[in-house]
Amino acid sequence: MNDTLTVTETETRRSPAQFLRAIYLERKTKNPQYSLNAFARDLELSSSQVSRLLSGSRAFTLRQVFHITSILNLNETDTQGMIVEVIKKSNQNAKIPKHVRDQFMKAEKQGEHAPGFYSSTNLMYLQYEVERFKSISQWYHLAILNLTYTKNFKSDPQFIAERLGITHVEAMEAIDRLIHLGLLKREEDGSLKKTSDNLFIKTIRSESALRKFHEDMIEKAKNELKKTDDQAYKNRLINSNTFACSPEHMETLKAMITNFMQQVLEHTKSGPHEEVYQFNCQLFSLTQKTGASS
Repeated sequence: MNDTLTVTETETRRSPAQFLRAIYLERKTKNPQYSLNAFARDLELSSSQVSRLLSGSRAFTLRQVFHITSILNLNETDTQGMIVEVIKKSNQNAKIPKHVRDQFMKAEKQGEHAPGFYSSTNLMYLQYEVERFKSISQWYHLAILNLTYTKNFKSDPQFIAERLGITHVEAMEAIDRLIHLGLLKREEDGSLKKTSDNLFIKTIRSESALRKFHEDMIEKAKNELKKTDDQAYKNRLINSNTFACSPEHMETLKAMITNFMQQVLEHTKSGPHEEVYQFNCQLFSLTQKTGASS
């Protein structure tokens, strides 16, 4: 799930279906036992979905491309190429926001090789995802999504409110919002189910909605730290390291931390699931730049 693929510009111009088939065949070549079901599992999609996408009988949506490129950890160029192909080949019924389509068509008229074409196209969709996240930036939205995995979960707003310490109204509105965004669905029996294992939000700059989310979670961590009973102590881990290094190490450190956080998700995926936990990680400079040159 953490494969990083680098392909040529010619390859990224293939359809998303061809691109995905190439990845699947590459994995199967390395491991003949690798199946379509295993590929679907790694993509966190159903086997039927992946089968239709690979065969070309079902068109890719931007949301699917964003999900898949995040799961596969594709580089920016490959991600942009996939997004461009989906927009170019989509019809008017595709679930692509009108402002994204209009901006893309305007950019395409200027020539797809014009400076900033791919980055501006990618930015349009990333901004769309951030805008989508803004409506669920209150901390309890993600908590509700993961609460559905816990045993004895009840698809009842009052149960959810009591488990998370929020109001009944907040729980009801959050459920409706998550369903509207396609992140949560209600089954025929009335039960609520998360539609995807993970929610990926990529950003290329500081965004107020994500800052607010992290501020809320840091505040909740501070409140947990105030609890002095033994059970609270056993139920948390708040550690820190203070060290010296070069700013040149930052990107490598970020990648190492991101990979570790992914390992945590993988380790806990199989359950059992009884509670919902928050894993915060902060990495920032304690020193200030001085006027003196080194």
